[in-house]
Formats: sequence, C-alpha cells, structure tokens
Amino acid sequence: QKGMGVTQGEWTIMRRNVIRDNRGQHITKDVEGRRRNAGGFWYSGGRHYHLGAPPGSRNNAFVHNTVVRNGWETSTWGGIQHGIPGYPTAEGNRFLNNLVQGNLGTHPIYVGRTPAFLDGNLYHGKQPFGALWVGPDGKATYDFADAKSRAAYQRATGQDTHSQFIESPTDGAGRPAAGSPAIDAGQPLTRTTTAAAGTAISVADTSCFTAGLKTRTGEVVMPGDEIMIGKTMARVVDIDRAKTILTVDKKLSWQKGDGVSYRYQGSAPDVGAFEVR
Repeated sequence: QKGMGVTQGEWTIMRRNVIRDNRGQHITKDVEGRRRNAGGFWYSGGRHYHLGAPPGSRNNAFVHNTVVRNGWETSTWGGIQHGIPGYPTAEGNRFLNNLVQGNLGTHPIYVGRTPAFLDGNLYHGKQPFGALWVGPDGKATYDFADAKSRAAYQRATGQDTHSQFIESPTDGAGRPAAGSPAIDAGQPLTRTTTAAAGTAISVADTSCFTAGLKTRTGEVVMPGDEIMIGKTMARVVDIDRAKTILTVDKKLSWQKGDGVSYRYQGSAPDVGAFEVR
C-alpha cells in the first residue's frame, strides 16, 4: 500500500531510505474512480486513539531519501503525501533534499494539510507530475511539467524555492547515475540564527538532527549526528528543542545564516539517500 509513513508521532527523523516500487493499494475508489493510497511516503495525523499515542503528526523530518517508481497511473497520489483531510492535523513537518523520481498517480505530491515545509528536493519534470495543495483558500493543483505552473506553485505556497524539476536517472538500488543533477545539489537542513562562538549553536530548526542515544548509565548506544557548519565538522551531543540550540563537541565560530548539514563531500550535500562520493 505505502512504502513508509509516520502517524501520531513527533520529532521522528526518516533519512537515508530508498522507497521504491510500492504499488499495492486499497480496492476502494474515490468519486473520480481513482484508487487511493498507493505511494511512497506519507504523514498522517492518525486517529488510532486505542494505541495511547496522541493524534497529530508534528515536527518530523523526511530528509535525504530516494522515492522512486511508486504508485500507479490510477492512484490518487504516488510520491509523497502530507496530511489527510478528515484526520487530525499534521503540521511543522519537513521534506528536504529528497530525490523524487518516476512516481505515478494524479498528484505525486499531495499536501492535504498545512503547514509543511519542502525544499531542496529533486522532482522529475515530465508528466504526469504535479502537486495538489490544500491551503486556507481551498485546493489548488500545479503541473510541474509546465514552467509557469511550477512558478505559480512556488509563489503561492512558498515551497520548494531551491528544488529542481529535472530527470535524474537512478540504478536499480536508487543510486544516482554518474553526472546526475542530484550530486552537490542539496540545501542546508537549517541555518544559524546568530553570529557567535562556542559549543551552543542557535539554529532556525532542530527537527533534522539527533544527539544520539545513551543508556541510563551513560553508555553511548548511538552517537549524535556528525554535522557541518559551513565547512567545519562537529558532532551533536545535546539538543534543546524549545530554544532551537544544537550543542556540539568542540568550540566553533560561525556567522549568522551559515548552513548546517549532515557530513558531506563536494561543494554541497547530494540530494537523495546516497552521498555518492
């Protein structure tokens, strides 16, 4: 039915996954005869109250993933979906630096609830590919194969400002081919909000990062993320979500607006699940 999804969750990070060839779907059809819910990834607010988790899906991150060849021509959507009308709200979730190629369906991007934040993605530019956006003023559809429609989407929604709409061939495992436009095309996952020095870095958003996992006795089970602030590398050792501060393992200096990314090679991160070099 779907490759991966998050429902009734907060501060969950989905990264470095290849989601491909998911084409199962419900047998029910919508009023226009399309089959629903065949796709790659979705956020749902959920309403499974018996599970004990509160409804809603907030402050999650779907970053550096490859989503290819999901859905059918008769699907309502095939690539990524955010929110389902009639379900509790999904909000504050991020789609960054994902390679989204060759997905089918009427609306391979389906954003049924706002706010969401999408940028640095690489979408295939041939039909069928477009977005259904449900905002405060109702539904709007955009055709990414048409340059004017793409510009209207970016202007009206404020999304995908730095994203590309171009073919990027992948191999059977979803790895970009040599010379792919996905290489060195990623955007920073967040940016610094002040100029300062030290180990506590104020950033615009912390949802893409983890400080790792320790046992109660202090044993490190999983280390924190290796990140780059500009071109300087450090490891995250603590995160204050409320104050949006990343604490790293060594003293650094930075300027306001410096990009913060996972460790990468080249001039910028690669889009998708693989850092190719």
